[in-house]
Amino acid sequence: MNDCRVGLDALTRAIQVLKEFYSSTARSSDSGTNVVSFLEVAQSDMIKMKTDGEEKEHEAGDAFSKQKSNFEVNKAQNTATIKAKDQERARLGSAISDLKNDVDGTQAELDASLQYLEKLKEACVHKVMSFEERAAKMQQEIESLQQALEILENETTGESFLQRK
Repeated sequence: MNDCRVGLDALTRAIQVLKEFYSSTARSSDSGTNVVSFLEVAQSDMIKMKTDGEEKEHEAGDAFSKQKSNFEVNKAQNTATIKAKDQERARLGSAISDLKNDVDGTQAELDASLQYLEKLKEACVHKVMSFEERAAKMQQEIESLQQALEILENETTGESFLQRK
């Protein structure tokens, strides 16, 4: 735009100089008028070009300002989102750590309970004896009862303990 302004100023001075030159002398002719007219048309075109350029520059500046403003808003939103996500990540990391500790503690309690249950099973669960074991135990009880009967009969003097009235 600066080049356009400089060119327009130079063109305006050139037109002024040529008008003064042709008006101050007797050289006023069609060719001088044509040159001035040609330069005035060029000046008019340059003024239009300068005005259009300034309008486009102004529009571009407005568009840039709007885009910059939108960018700053987006940047602020994204920064806030990142901050919120970082806080959420930290909160979730802490929650995960707490839950892992809870799982570890619960697992330790479960393991201790299972060990205790195994000890209780030994004391509480009825073990079925095989037929041979039951027969041997019954035979042992019979023999024990027979021995006890013999002892009781021998201790009594002639009378059987069972026969006493």
